[in-house]
Amino acid sequence: MTMKKILLPMLAALLVVGLVVDAVDAQAKKGGKKSSNPNRPPDESAVAADLAGIQFGWTRKQVMDHLRRQVRLSYEDKLKRAPGAIEEHNIRHEMNEAMRRLREGYFEFNGNTTGFDHSYLRGEFVHRNQESMIRHRTPQSEDHYFFIQGDHFWKLFRAFHASVFQGASFQDFCAALEERYGRGRWREGEIGPDGAHGRWLEWESRKYRVRAIDNSTFYGFYSLVFEDMDIVRRLDQLRPRRGPEGPRRHALVESVTDDVESVIVKDDHADVADRLTGRASTPSSSGSSSQSKRR
Repeated sequence: MTMKKILLPMLAALLVVGLVVDAVDAQAKKGGKKSSNPNRPPDESAVAADLAGIQFGWTRKQVMDHLRRQVRLSYEDKLKRAPGAIEEHNIRHEMNEAMRRLREGYFEFNGNTTGFDHSYLRGEFVHRNQESMIRHRTPQSEDHYFFIQGDHFWKLFRAFHASVFQGASFQDFCAALEERYGRGRWREGEIGPDGAHGRWLEWESRKYRVRAIDNSTFYGFYSLVFEDMDIVRRLDQLRPRRGPEGPRRHALVESVTDDVESVIVKDDHADVADRLTGRASTPSSSGSSSQSKRR
């Protein structure tokens, strides 16, 4: 069995939705040929399904309510199977702790330097432009829900834990995504802290932009980013101000490289968990170094 065939169902599970992969399997049986048109926009219905019920344009309250429901659902079966009152009490305590972490995972980018400014999220937000974020940790990924214009959800940055890929390379990850979305386009620019240069695979349609990013060099994981194209087209207008470090050029304005066949990535990081939950993404580091408003 090829790595791509292993990764496709795994990716579906990681996206936390019941993805329809029949078409993907059928294409794989035909030889796994990619779309001959690299400019073909991605399947918007597939992208919408991968957002798992959340819609761009939602308010923070709508997104938070949705995530709370997801947390409760994740514990529903455990509660039903609890053998006794003590076990049920412990499970409910665990669920309440998950709710607390979700509630405390709200941050505002109001001009104060944060731990996120030099993390893998660098370039995904700009201070002092009514931007904020909700961080939600799951067993499979660390998800970041971005808001702009004060209360408009426009981006989901999903950082997958490296352990769930069982050694799959970034090339395998992108191949599985191309089976689902169609042929992507390779771009390059800043993707890491301190202006590090790298490449990512991108799909763009009228409604959505999707980016697959290799963060393994610094953090040992891969990321998938979903964006609202209505906001992307107006980012210059919506970001008249710059953050505490002055104007910062976003990676996506860098040079473009098309039709790169593959990216071979070494994934030998033993400290994946520490990097993923290190100072750039833990409440103790990011929260203590900034005056973030939580709701």
